[in-house]
Amino acid sequence: MTASENPPTLTTVDRLEGLYGLTSADLGLDEAAFTRRVALWEQLAAEQGGTARQQQARVRVTALTNTITALMRRADKFRAEGDITTERDILGRVEVFQGWLTAAVAEADPTSPSSSGPRSASPAAEFTGYGIGGNG
Repeated sequence: MTASENPPTLTTVDRLEGLYGLTSADLGLDEAAFTRRVALWEQLAAEQGGTARQQQARVRVTALTNTITALMRRADKFRAEGDITTERDILGRVEVFQGWLTAAVAEADPTSPSSSGPRSASPAAEFTGYGIGGNG
């Protein structure tokens, strides 16, 4: 195989963007800070051991969890401002990220009873009192 036949090596930053469209802007960071943050997540995942695939999944779990937290902060801001439409759009995006998070958790530790994902991360119960949860 020649060098031109080898696919380029993807960084974790590349993988996060490729898989989830996750960029530094989603976390409110500049590129350098985001790259440092991803390197930290990689170190933390390595400390936990496991296979390379499990470690990559743990990085994705951490990235997705941080993204959900950032999105929920934004949703809270728009709720406080009375912009329910924008808040609802953000919460829809949170649901998408939670689906990805559930899959990443299962991949990070397939034997864990918690691999079905976080049970309290769904905003539905929390927001139904505001009239924007449920099927409406």
